[in-house]
Amino acid sequence: MTKAVKARKSRTTKPKARATRKPKLLGLLPVPREVAEIVANETARLPMTKQARQRLENSLTLQYHCGGEWVICRESMRGVEVLAVGWEDVRRFTRKQPLLEGTDLNMTLPDPWG
Repeated sequence: MTKAVKARKSRTTKPKARATRKPKLLGLLPVPREVAEIVANETARLPMTKQARQRLENSLTLQYHCGGEWVICRESMRGVEVLAVGWEDVRRFTRKQPLLEGTDLNMTLPDPWG
Protein backbone atom coordinates (compact mmCIF):
# COMPACT_ATOMS: atom_id res chain seq x y z
CA MET A 1 0.00 0.00 0.00
CA THR A 2 1.40 3.40 -0.92
CA LYS A 3 1.72 6.32 1.47
CA ALA A 4 -1.01 8.22 -0.38
CA VAL A 5 -3.47 5.33 -0.01
CA LYS A 6 -2.63 4.95 3.69
CA ALA A 7 -3.08 8.69 4.25
CA ARG A 8 -6.43 8.73 2.41
CA LYS A 9 -7.61 5.67 4.32
CA SER A 10 -6.67 7.17 7.69
CA ARG A 11 -8.58 10.38 6.89
CA THR A 12 -11.77 8.56 5.95
CA THR A 13 -11.76 6.07 8.79
CA LYS A 14 -13.66 7.48 11.74
CA PRO A 15 -12.74 6.37 15.23
CA LYS A 16 -15.45 4.41 17.00
CA ALA A 17 -17.56 6.57 19.24
CA ARG A 18 -17.24 5.67 22.88
CA ALA A 19 -20.28 5.72 25.04
CA THR A 20 -19.85 8.53 27.53
CA ARG A 21 -21.66 7.73 30.74
CA LYS A 22 -21.84 9.97 33.73
CA PRO A 23 -20.36 8.47 36.87
CA LYS A 24 -22.91 7.18 39.32
CA LEU A 25 -23.54 9.72 42.05
CA LEU A 26 -24.63 8.60 45.48
CA GLY A 27 -25.72 10.76 48.36
CA LEU A 28 -27.28 14.20 48.20
CA LEU A 29 -27.27 15.27 44.54
CA PRO A 30 -26.05 18.74 43.58
CA VAL A 31 -28.58 20.88 41.72
CA PRO A 32 -27.22 21.60 38.23
CA ARG A 33 -27.36 25.14 36.83
CA GLU A 34 -29.79 24.00 34.11
CA VAL A 35 -32.22 22.64 36.69
CA ALA A 36 -32.00 25.79 38.83
CA GLU A 37 -32.82 27.92 35.76
CA ILE A 38 -35.82 25.76 34.82
CA VAL A 39 -37.16 25.86 38.38
CA ALA A 40 -36.69 29.65 38.56
CA ASN A 41 -38.56 30.10 35.27
CA GLU A 42 -41.39 27.81 36.35
CA THR A 43 -41.83 29.48 39.75
CA ALA A 44 -41.87 32.92 38.07
CA ARG A 45 -44.47 31.71 35.58
CA LEU A 46 -46.57 29.72 38.04
CA PRO A 47 -46.39 30.58 41.75
CA MET A 48 -46.09 27.47 43.91
CA THR A 49 -45.55 26.50 47.52
CA LYS A 50 -42.09 25.88 48.88
CA GLN A 51 -42.83 22.15 49.00
CA ALA A 52 -44.03 22.06 45.38
CA ARG A 53 -40.93 23.97 44.28
CA GLN A 54 -38.71 21.50 46.14
CA ARG A 55 -40.50 18.51 44.59
CA LEU A 56 -40.00 20.00 41.12
CA GLU A 57 -36.32 20.67 41.82
CA ASN A 58 -35.80 17.17 43.25
CA SER A 59 -37.53 15.52 40.30
CA LEU A 60 -35.52 17.43 37.68
CA THR A 61 -32.25 16.95 39.58
CA LEU A 62 -32.86 13.21 39.74
CA GLN A 63 -33.72 13.14 36.04
CA TYR A 64 -30.59 15.16 35.17
CA HIS A 65 -28.17 12.92 37.08
CA CYS A 66 -29.85 9.49 36.85
CA GLY A 67 -32.28 9.64 33.93
CA GLY A 68 -32.81 6.27 32.29
CA GLU A 69 -31.44 4.34 35.30
CA TRP A 70 -33.30 2.58 38.09
CA VAL A 71 -32.79 4.50 41.32
CA ILE A 72 -33.55 4.16 45.00
CA CYS A 73 -33.75 7.57 46.59
CA ARG A 74 -35.36 9.68 49.26
CA GLU A 75 -36.53 13.26 48.97
CA SER A 76 -36.21 15.97 51.58
CA MET A 77 -36.18 19.74 51.83
CA ARG A 78 -32.38 19.52 51.49
CA GLY A 79 -32.71 17.81 48.10
CA VAL A 80 -32.79 14.31 46.71
CA GLU A 81 -30.50 11.65 48.19
CA VAL A 82 -29.59 8.67 46.01
CA LEU A 83 -28.86 5.36 47.71
CA ALA A 84 -28.55 3.07 44.67
CA VAL A 85 -28.24 3.68 40.90
CA GLY A 86 -28.58 1.08 38.14
CA TRP A 87 -30.47 -2.18 38.14
CA GLU A 88 -27.70 -4.25 39.75
CA ASP A 89 -27.18 -1.76 42.60
CA VAL A 90 -30.93 -1.51 43.15
CA ARG A 91 -31.21 -5.32 43.31
CA ARG A 92 -28.38 -5.51 45.85
CA PHE A 93 -29.95 -2.75 47.91
CA THR A 94 -33.39 -4.38 47.96
CA ARG A 95 -31.88 -7.71 48.99
CA LYS A 96 -30.36 -6.01 52.04
CA GLN A 97 -33.47 -3.92 52.75
CA PRO A 98 -36.36 -5.72 51.05
CA LEU A 99 -39.24 -3.59 52.31
CA LEU A 100 -39.56 -0.13 50.82
CA GLU A 101 -43.15 0.19 52.02
CA GLY A 102 -43.62 2.34 55.07
CA THR A 103 -40.33 4.17 54.52
CA ASP A 104 -39.44 7.42 52.81
CA LEU A 105 -37.50 5.49 50.14
CA ASN A 106 -38.64 5.43 46.52
CA MET A 107 -37.64 3.13 43.68
CA THR A 108 -38.06 4.92 40.38
CA LEU A 109 -36.94 5.06 36.76
CA PRO A 110 -36.63 8.75 35.84
CA ASP A 111 -36.94 9.73 32.18
CA PRO A 112 -33.64 10.45 30.41
CA TRP A 113 -32.56 14.10 30.52
CA GLY A 114 -32.93 16.13 27.37
